[in-house]
Amino acid sequence: YKIFAVNECGNEVDSSNIAGTVLLKAVQNETDVTLNWTPYEDWVSGVKTYVVQRKFGDADYITLNTTTNNSYQDHIDANQNVGAGSLVYYRIMARENSGNPHSSGNNTSVSNEVRVELNPNIRFKFDAFIPGSASNNTFYPVMDFIPESFTFKIFNRWGNLVFETNDPYNPVWDGTMNGKLVEQGVYTWQIQYSNSGEKTHVTHGTVTVIIP
Repeated sequence: YKIFAVNECGNEVDSSNIAGTVLLKAVQNETDVTLNWTPYEDWVSGVKTYVVQRKFGDADYITLNTTTNNSYQDHIDANQNVGAGSLVYYRIMARENSGNPHSSGNNTSVSNEVRVELNPNIRFKFDAFIPGSASNNTFYPVMDFIPESFTFKIFNRWGNLVFETNDPYNPVWDGTMNGKLVEQGVYTWQIQYSNSGEKTHVTHGTVTVIIP
């Protein structure tokens, strides 16, 4: 798009400056997001700083960093967007440098908004474990972010529930049921999770319990 000003005579005057727009782009690698943007070039005195901002879902923007560079790398911690869903938004705010004789020097220019979507990337370190051993003695999922709603269940081979938790911060099974070790064998796990405004997702698999 281009913007044209119209003078008092009704004539169009090309006043757009495409090069002066802060254009933001994002490259996502799981929970690492690399931001790059074009410089703002319209101010006589130049740009003082760029403010990097981020928000989760419908939350308000927060400032991550203030820099003079044209790039920034963000790592999203699993606990930063609890209950906010999987959508993450970024924008850049350019701040005018002092010394412009035609302005107060307090002007700002905001970039376009870019969006990335996180995947819980649910995974397990082991597919078998030994309850009560010195190591590898528990079974739990690892997630890249904490969903709003979460249920982790374990079933035996007859389909009976042996473990359930709704705590995404500590979803650990120690291989017991009612305080007693379960029998050795293959068990089925199931995880249900959802985020704000999103449908419920279900994933499942198996884990082998080894009794020494």
